[in-house]
Amino acid sequence: MVFFVGYSLCFSGGEGAIIGDLDKMFLHGITPLTPFKNGGFPELVFVAYQMMFAIITPALITGAFANRVTFKAYLIFLVVWQLFVYYPFAHMVWEVVCLQKWEFLTLQAE
Repeated sequence: MVFFVGYSLCFSGGEGAIIGDLDKMFLHGITPLTPFKNGGFPELVFVAYQMMFAIITPALITGAFANRVTFKAYLIFLVVWQLFVYYPFAHMVWEVVCLQKWEFLTLQAE
């Protein structure tokens, strides 16, 4: 699911949006040589890096209810959690920094 829509929902779209758009769905327009942002490294490397976090995060949550739910319910939870929690928050924190604009992540020097 991360490959299909996850990266696009996290790292595309305009500023101030809660979730991204589907411009990069199925990694459309991303090749092994496509530079990421300012040309530092290939965007495919960044996709793999972000995919690691998207996969590890639900695995950590699984420990809280292991052997307490059915496999079908677990799969439904993973899909719903990724779409409605992980992708919007990844977009808000990393892509447009709207949580910082809303002053949720403000660091104050004293």
